[in-house]
Amino acid sequence: GKPFDDAELCAEVRNLLALKSREHEVEMLNQRLVEQGLARCLPPAVLEAVIEGKDDTVSQPELRTLTVLSARLACFEQDMRSLAPACSAALLARYLDLATDTAFAHGGTLTHFSADRIDVLFGAPDVMGPEESLLASMRCSLALQQGMETLAGPWAEEGLAPPRLCVGVHRGEALVGMIGGARRAEYTAIGSAVSLAEKLAQVAQPGSVTLCAQGTEGLPLGLTHQAGKLVLQGES
Repeated sequence: GKPFDDAELCAEVRNLLALKSREHEVEMLNQRLVEQGLARCLPPAVLEAVIEGKDDTVSQPELRTLTVLSARLACFEQDMRSLAPACSAALLARYLDLATDTAFAHGGTLTHFSADRIDVLFGAPDVMGPEESLLASMRCSLALQQGMETLAGPWAEEGLAPPRLCVGVHRGEALVGMIGGARRAEYTAIGSAVSLAEKLAQVAQPGSVTLCAQGTEGLPLGLTHQAGKLVLQGES
């Protein structure tokens, strides 16, 4: 057979090692991107458990019964349209920082994070009982409403009225986990619980928290009052 060429063999080994190193670098980069994406939606304690491999519930989507909080800024488009883009971005950054900190402080998981709306899950990835998740969502809702008062100053500096939040809360089923394709996926939730919470936020009055009557079971007496019949788009 052909005799060994030491130089050729060394070059082959170096190429293989370099290829293996690049594969490891790509793998580590993908891991960092996943962690950065999850860091934007998971509470810190849950994120740490996921990164350390102690919690794999975020990987495969699964059907969960949970409570969803959906919140939107009232008059968002009208207010932001009157400002320069840089000013709008600065105000929204303050609002979204407040919303994120408040959601995490109450054990919530952010799954929708846009300019005028956030969705927060209670019961995924960490499992919560029905009453626990509902109470956590209501405490978070009230804390969000109170936190909006701290934003009145920055809004006033731009000639705007104090920001008002419309919140909808609903308990039901949703598919939760990393949802998407091979090239892009995100931790999110889809299902009736999410869509109903969003619709409740659409009809909620500014400064209020709205939920379905059947969803008030387990809440302390006197915490809610009858708001009357509401018509939700696409619901009978």
